[in-house]
Amino acid sequence: MGNACADFVKGTVPSTFARRIQEGIRLHRAIDAFSDDHTSVTDVAKNFPTEFSRYAGILLDVAFDHLLARSWHEFATISLEEFSAQVYRDLIATQPLGPPAFLPVVESMTTYDWLGSYRHPESVHRMLRALNSRLRRANPLAQAAPMIFEREALIEAAFRQFLPELVSFARSREPEAAPYWKERPLEHDL
Repeated sequence: MGNACADFVKGTVPSTFARRIQEGIRLHRAIDAFSDDHTSVTDVAKNFPTEFSRYAGILLDVAFDHLLARSWHEFATISLEEFSAQVYRDLIATQPLGPPAFLPVVESMTTYDWLGSYRHPESVHRMLRALNSRLRRANPLAQAAPMIFEREALIEAAFRQFLPELVSFARSREPEAAPYWKERPLEHDL
C-alpha cells in the first residue's frame, strides 16, 4: 500500500499510518530520487523536446511501466496476471489504512486492471491524459504519447540498463522488495 499511495501523501509521512505503509512511502520516494538521478534516465530525457523536458520523469515513469508490463515474462517468476491479482488483493485489504484520496484510485486500479493494461500502448495514452488532468498547471502530458513511441528504442535501451540497478537499489533499502524478480533475466534481452 505504501508504495502505491506515496504520490498521494505530501510532505512528512504521517506517523498515524501503519509502519509498513510508512516504510513503503519512504521506499517509493527513495526510488523516485534514485530514478530521477540515474544516468540512464537523465541521458534519455535529454532527447525529449523542450516542451516535455520539465515532465521527463513522469513521462519515463509511464514509459518504463509500459515496457515492464510488456516484457514482464523476461523479468518475473510469476505472470503479470498473478502479480496484478496479488497487488489488487493487498490494496483492497489495506485500503482503509491509506490516505483517503487514494481510495478512488484503488477502486479504479482494480476495476480497470491498471497493472495488466500497461502492456498495451493505448494505456500510455490513457495514463498520460489522466496525469494531465491531475496536475494543477497547464502541461503537455496528454499529447506526449506519440513523442514517447517515436523514441521507444532509445527509451527501452535506457529501461533495460536501469531496471536491474533499480531492483538492486530497492533491495538494498528493503530486502523483501521485488520478490518475483528473476535473479538472472534473459541475458540476450538485456
